Amino acid sequence: MGRGAAPAPKEQASAQVFRAQRRAEACRLNVAGWSMERIFREAGLGYTSKSQVGRDVKAALAEAIKEQNLAAEELRAKELMIIESALAEANRIMQKVHVAHGNGRIVRREVEQPDGSVTFEDVIDDGPNLAAADRLIRYSESRRKLLGLDAPAKISAEVDGTINYVINATPEELEQL
Repeated sequence: MGRGAAPAPKEQASAQVFRAQRRAEACRLNVAGWSMERIFREAGLGYTSKSQVGRDVKAALAEAIKEQNLAAEELRAKELMIIESALAEANRIMQKVHVAHGNGRIVRREVEQPDGSVTFEDVIDDGPNLAAADRLIRYSESRRKLLGLDAPAKISAEVDGTINYVINATPEELEQL
């Protein structure tokens, strides 16, 4: 005995919309404190069994978690792009040679040459390079945290009648504890 003809696409779409709305309402009621039995008996959503309500609520919660995880992944990707851009810019600044300046002028120093003459050369300022290196480290830490790349702190205990804890962790790792 064969199956009947498949419903028309429009009917299928209507049925899917109805199921999605019913599932969402059942989930909303359950979150509001209604039991599966009460939803089945009193909500008027057209369920044929309490287990059907349970399946729909479970599916709706799973879909909500999936959407939440997707949103978190999208945000993580955006944040990672920002960090990557900042890393590239800090690296570019760190690779440049910066001359010292004061009062709007380049700072120069006298250099006596072997022949006794004097020339002037620009004084190099390492401050911007060091600041960029510091930023690279901070951006890298943010990137590692975002991607979960840092290993957890290792904690060991020694027992000799009392308990002593030895914590081998960096200050940043201790802050996370």
